[in-house]
Amino acid sequence: MTIPDGYDFMLRGALYGTKQAGHCWWQHLSRTLHNMGYECSTYGSSVYMNHAAGIYIWVHVDDGIVFSKTAVAMADLHHNLSSPFRIKWADGVPSIIGLQINQTMKGYLISQTQAIDGIIAAMALTCLSKPHL
Repeated sequence: MTIPDGYDFMLRGALYGTKQAGHCWWQHLSRTLHNMGYECSTYGSSVYMNHAAGIYIWVHVDDGIVFSKTAVAMADLHHNLSSPFRIKWADGVPSIIGLQINQTMKGYLISQTQAIDGIIAAMALTCLSKPHL
């Protein structure tokens, strides 16, 4: 298709890689979750909650973590999100955005050892001892 001189095409949506793409993705996700009964947290626009279902969703760009009180609620969310989105679901979260997440007997341990090791290596520092917190 050729465009006549003096004319342009107008996009009806954002293209991947443009400045607006991320914002359009977030608007679409936010609208979809709102229609499913989720509300955005007052603490940040990346946390969505559905208190009735007992589900909490944390989103960072195109990654996220879902917390649920029951497997049934998680399965319902998985089913409801599978039509508007192509989502890769994984059991457990070994790491996300540079954070390592390990389950312990008392709960979860979140650390950034890779980032710290990278800083130490970049600064040519040596670690004399490892503190036990």
